Amino acid sequence: MTAVSKFMYADHKCLDKLWSNFLSKKNDGTKTEKIFQEFSKHLKFHIQLENDFLFPKFDKYMGFTENNGPTPVLIKDHEVIILLLNDVEKKFKYGKETEIKNSSLNLKKFLVTHRNRELDMEYPIWDSFISYDELKVAVTKIYKNDFDLFDHIKVIIEDN
Repeated sequence: MTAVSKFMYADHKCLDKLWSNFLSKKNDGTKTEKIFQEFSKHLKFHIQLENDFLFPKFDKYMGFTENNGPTPVLIKDHEVIILLLNDVEKKFKYGKETEIKNSSLNLKKFLVTHRNRELDMEYPIWDSFISYDELKVAVTKIYKNDFDLFDHIKVIIEDN
């Protein structure tokens, strides 16, 4: 496992931890909302890293055009994830406990399915041609000044 896989695995673990914290604190009002906002922001950064950096690099390396290969499926997944994320946020603000639970389960299930697609399709290939330095530049650009939120990003930024 090289830079991309290490970083993405760490990123997924961080997202899982934030998600778990959100679910365990659903009745804590402001604290829960803050955790959800961190999760949402982090997930959007993660999606942006894939859409803006990793997927285009993958397509170029593999010689795929815009509408072939696995990338269009993964980008469509990201669109669905954002819709589900917005639904969870809406239900959290205005819904009943059961609605929050159902929306949360839908998002979690889809995130797991999406992650498995990426693991199977693209991670091993990314590792073969994306260098640590390229990843570091992309992470720095996308995550900007939010490194304090995510410990694993510090490892990428401060390493080497």
